[in-house]
Amino acid sequence: MRSFKRILTMIAFCLLVGWSPCLTIFGQTKDENQAELKKKLDKELKRAQKILRKDQKGQEKEKQKVQKICDAHPSWTQAVCLAVARKQTWVGMNQDMLLEVMGRPSSVNTTRLEGGHWTAQLVYRYLFYDYTDYVYLEDGIVTAIQREH
Repeated sequence: MRSFKRILTMIAFCLLVGWSPCLTIFGQTKDENQAELKKKLDKELKRAQKILRKDQKGQEKEKQKVQKICDAHPSWTQAVCLAVARKQTWVGMNQDMLLEVMGRPSSVNTTRLEGGHWTAQLVYRYLFYDYTDYVYLEDGIVTAIQREH
């Protein structure tokens, strides 16, 4: 992303100063093929603008997704909604967050303990990718995440 911003800054500078300093930057003199250089810079500027528009659209979609998740779960913070929208898992998240991120598990193994407590192992099998995720819960809170290849 830094190099992309650097290219945009260079192109903006070239446009601002009227092209002639850019010719020196690229190792050419004023008399050598200014039209071709201008054409290349214009093409690069259009490409950079296209990438920037695509990134802005992606950010807008992500904002909408985060808002939709936060609307469905008003008790969650904005940071939690963002992490869930990005499909991130972490120890300490609750079962609702986990199901929102990973969906329904392939199988669930539950153990009931005294005092109304319980533990569970949620198994997510990804046959296409040839791995399995095991997520361990205690009283609805993720305590461990394990991936087996």
